[in-house]
Amino acid sequence: MNNNQAITDKQTCSECGKELFGRTDKRFCNDTCRNSFNRKLRAEEKARDNENIPAIFKQIRTNYEILKQYHLEKLNEGATIHITKQELLGKGFEPKFCTSALNKGFNELWLFCFEFGYKKEGERHFELCFDPIQAK
Repeated sequence: MNNNQAITDKQTCSECGKELFGRTDKRFCNDTCRNSFNRKLRAEEKARDNENIPAIFKQIRTNYEILKQYHLEKLNEGATIHITKQELLGKGFEPKFCTSALNKGFNELWLFCFEFGYKKEGERHFELCFDPIQAK
């Protein structure tokens, strides 16, 4: 390597841009810059991971409003109603978005959108129920 290459190959800190001295694989001038760089990197990753959260909340609210239309709160304790899958999905219901789940035994997984519960009943129907304890 000649002197001209050495001058143009100067490395700088990935955080502040200061010239680096020492090892050729060095990326930061000190621990403060290294920590600051990594904190920013993690914050950006977290922000990217959370971009879809508002859409998820919106879908949960949509599911809640759809289930609310069936007046499930008026059902007697332990009573359920059956609705076709096509009817629910046609209104914009998305079954994978829920606020809690309750396993009541073999093949008895109830998903809840706050106090309104639903579970698949075969391939064509949903069974709906009301459980105020799930809203807490």
